Amino acid sequence: MQQAPSPYRRMLFVCVNQRDNGEACCADRGSAAILEALNGRIKSLNLARHIRVAKSGCHDVCAKGPSIMVFPDNVWY
Repeated sequence: MQQAPSPYRRMLFVCVNQRDNGEACCADRGSAAILEALNGRIKSLNLARHIRVAKSGCHDVCAKGPSIMVFPDNVWY
């Protein structure tokens, strides 16, 4: 497979991980609603060709609340 540049300027990875054992997780703290809101806002600003919002698995920072990682900037919210 050949490497190609990303078609997006930024990718926002929103953790929507659900833990079955009762431990704190992003899904229990509204991360699905955050994902939906970000997608809606990106679309309303006509930025969908430049910014991709995607679901992700666990970022291992559940204790801090729902997490979003911005790539390639390596910025976390």
